[in-house]
Amino acid sequence: MDIEHSTHFWTTRSLHDTSEGLVGYQGCHCGAQRIVSVPAQTFAPVAEVDHPSTFATAGTTVSSA
Repeated sequence: MDIEHSTHFWTTRSLHDTSEGLVGYQGCHCGAQRIVSVPAQTFAPVAEVDHPSTFATAGTTVSSA
């Protein structure tokens, strides 16, 4: 495993919901790996995006519930 570089370029391999939050497994091209977590109480919605099939077409309106 070559970890002699100063900057890792992390790629998320998988994400898993747990009772305590979100856990992610990440890897770098050099072979380094890490596990990251986000506690459940820190989750906050940032944006909500409608499914493309629900977008309005010209002349119609979309109402939200």
